[in-house]
Amino acid sequence: MRDAISLLDQLASAGKPVTLEMAQSVLGTATSQAVLDLVEAIIAQQSAEGLDILHRTLDAGSDPRQFARQIVDYLRSLLLVSMGNAAQVDATVEVRAQMARHSQALPASELLRLIQAFNQAASDGRGSWQPALPLEMAFVEALTAPSEPAVPTPAPARAAPPPARSTAQAARPAKAAPPPDEETEEAPAEELAPEDASANQRLEENWRKLLGAVRHANPQVYGLLNSSRSHLIKGSVLILGYPSDILKTQVEKSHNLEVIQAAIKEVLGLDVTVRCYVASGKRSTPPPDVDSDGMVAAALRDLGGEIVDVQ
Repeated sequence: MRDAISLLDQLASAGKPVTLEMAQSVLGTATSQAVLDLVEAIIAQQSAEGLDILHRTLDAGSDPRQFARQIVDYLRSLLLVSMGNAAQVDATVEVRAQMARHSQALPASELLRLIQAFNQAASDGRGSWQPALPLEMAFVEALTAPSEPAVPTPAPARAAPPPARSTAQAARPAKAAPPPDEETEEAPAEELAPEDASANQRLEENWRKLLGAVRHANPQVYGLLNSSRSHLIKGSVLILGYPSDILKTQVEKSHNLEVIQAAIKEVLGLDVTVRCYVASGKRSTPPPDVDSDGMVAAALRDLGGEIVDVQ
């Protein structure tokens, strides 16, 4: 209560009506210009300018952990805006204008990565011998682009493949990875129809081109499509796997599906519908083309398996 009275005295001493903006400024919860400038530096990949902003802010007396929390709060607001939930964001008109521009430049997958980095800095700052170090590390990580996923090498043909039931390959849990010289066990799989195999080969070869077409049409949908863990064409259906139900739900909105379908028509000349499923997690939901009673489904549900490739 003493702290509350002290804060109230500070607000009253201004001699003006107490407003939300004034209270946020005194409490240090308002989106500061330093946060906006730092996000600008991340978007522009300006490492020197970004570190200068960090050091000037901390030299002015800001607590590193509190500053990291402000960055996380702003990035979370950007994520809500990019997902179409701007009404849940409490911000001034000026800050909302900045958010609209920043959310266009940072897709949802990138925002998730930045939130994780700075949230870790907010948690680690107290125990660090150098309080600014976690924040600096988070900024450097924010500038580092995630590595491109490796293109899987086709497995050599087997003389006697097991009975075919599904098109997915189950991954073992990471902690039980086989030795380098041990052959990876494959889940039972059936041959794709020749036209499906051809369509999937074209999809892999033109995936970056497809992402570019979607990004040109709608940067938000590009972020959603780029967040997919797997993609497979079967018949006239494009099946996408996502790491969370939140992303899956966003992709399944009709206007987002229309953008993806139009891009596939433009790049591959195919008329397809899009189906999504949750592709990872402790108990992943099997994709639509996997037998719910088979080995792949059991590995996903009960063993923490994850689909890493489709043959």
